[in-house]
Amino acid sequence: MTTPPVDPPGSDDGTDPSAEEGPTRLPPQAWLKLVRRISRSFQAFFAAHLIVLKTEAERELFRLASGIGLLIGGVLFMLATAMLFAVGTVVLLQRVTGLPWLECVGISMLVTLVIALCLGGLGWWRVNRPLMPQSRALLERTLDGLR
Repeated sequence: MTTPPVDPPGSDDGTDPSAEEGPTRLPPQAWLKLVRRISRSFQAFFAAHLIVLKTEAERELFRLASGIGLLIGGVLFMLATAMLFAVGTVVLLQRVTGLPWLECVGISMLVTLVIALCLGGLGWWRVNRPLMPQSRALLERTLDGLR
């Protein structure tokens, strides 16, 4: 009784077992599909950034325009009140209270200055905040993720 010889695996079907162990190569079409998927992912990624950027830019533009408008309004109000209130208020104040002219002019100037400073401070507060904080934060997170 003899035992039949044992063949190594893969030798009975006529293929070389060492040929199966090498790295598999993708056909060119698979590479193109992969490049297209990566390209579409980057396009979608940057499209999302662009949407955030556009909406925030519109909001920031409105904020800056309103802040500048308030600053200009404060300056114009300061000038207008300096000319109109100075005459009308001084005359009215002097006739009602009987105070001397210089005290009436001082009171009128103080009221004008307080109103102008309030408008100017409000306008400065609107303009002085950082521009586009959400886009900055999103871009920083993205760049940190790429590092």
